[in-house]
Amino acid sequence: MLRIVCVNSGNYCGIGKQYVEILYDMVRRNLSLEVQGEFICFTNDTEPYAEGIIKRPLHGGLKGWYNKIYLFKDGLFDAGDRIIYFDLDTVIVGGLDNLIKYDGDFAILRDVYRPQGYQSSVMAWKAGEVGYIWANYQWEGFPETVGGDQAFIEKRCPHPDIIQDIFPNQFKSYKQECQWDIPPHTRVVFFHGHPRPHECQGNWVEQVTANVKYAATLPLETLTNVYMKPHEQSLAIIGGGPSLKLDIEEIRQKQQEGTIIWALNNTFSYLIEREIYPDAHILLDAREENVAFVPEKTNATMLYAYQCHPKVLNKGVEAGHVILWCPSLPGMLECLQENNIKAALIGVGCSVGMKALGLAFLFGFKNVHLYGYDSSYKNGRNHAYQQKLNDGERIIEVVCNGKRFSCAPWMAKQVQEFRENISDFVKKGMVFTVHGSGLLPYMASLMEMPND
Repeated sequence: MLRIVCVNSGNYCGIGKQYVEILYDMVRRNLSLEVQGEFICFTNDTEPYAEGIIKRPLHGGLKGWYNKIYLFKDGLFDAGDRIIYFDLDTVIVGGLDNLIKYDGDFAILRDVYRPQGYQSSVMAWKAGEVGYIWANYQWEGFPETVGGDQAFIEKRCPHPDIIQDIFPNQFKSYKQECQWDIPPHTRVVFFHGHPRPHECQGNWVEQVTANVKYAATLPLETLTNVYMKPHEQSLAIIGGGPSLKLDIEEIRQKQQEGTIIWALNNTFSYLIEREIYPDAHILLDAREENVAFVPEKTNATMLYAYQCHPKVLNKGVEAGHVILWCPSLPGMLECLQENNIKAALIGVGCSVGMKALGLAFLFGFKNVHLYGYDSSYKNGRNHAYQQKLNDGERIIEVVCNGKRFSCAPWMAKQVQEFRENISDFVKKGMVFTVHGSGLLPYMASLMEMPND
């Protein structure tokens, strides 16, 4: 028996019933007509659901995502049943017939930020084969593990089948692979952290495209492929990691000595409040909420990506001098050509911190200092300042050379991208000094750079 299952714990996002019914509709539309099975939602929600959705009660006493572990309990389904699990914020964009034919004992997604880790947004298993996961969880007293349910599954199931290996190119992360476009052959898009699907205004691809098209209408300067000649002027790029608090006076001293200061995201305001006035402000994200990071008036150059929201760009124009730049994303080149935009495409990873390294190279800087690039938290979830936009993001534990760090997944990904790309910059004559503490500075201290 095929059973498609999901969990609605605590009225997910305040609209749990709506999420369940949308997921059911997507599943139903993407299975062949001859496929027989059940769609089951485990929930304590008392509302009636759409016809075709079977409601079953949640195991008492578990919180949030830990309810997923309960689904492995022996006896919950008939032995041998084929179980396919989807998180409620999974978006199904293609046929599921390949997935339901999976006949192994247990399969789970690979974490996009930690290739050795798991991502439990989509799982598939044979009932009766992985009951030990629930049994161990119950026996250990229902522990709340850093990294949530998938961290516990990692410890108890070390060698599962990996869904992306079984079905290449069919399962994609929204954050890492689909913010600009849905790649060909994609069947399932899984979300993790924010935004959730309902927070993506309309179609997310259309939204980013609309942002780029709007930016193209503005009479603003654009960075092109004409690279500036390398020079000896020092640059300090300032991120918002917790260690920034300890480096403020050092940054102030460097500025007094002539170092150029670039600030990322809300770090700009943080520095201004401490009477350090950055020479440039860098924004990347397409979300409207970033308008809160834009200053009212400034003499700084505002390096804002083409994909930034119109409200961000409009406020930036009122505040001062905006220069547009283009992140390299799937589909971006075609969009630029369609709108007759000639701009340099800045690759180098996905985060604003990594893109800033590409911008530094474009501007000819050879000597670059990085502050607040911790890529990990210390004593909580905050940066050097309160960052409400990151509230609710998943926290994972990353081990580097025996040391443990608490990170949001995007932070771990940034460290991976730094490690993969920094030697290319060094080979081109750039010198980086990574200040502060945290995962990225520690990892950088262990790296060997090329001599040429």
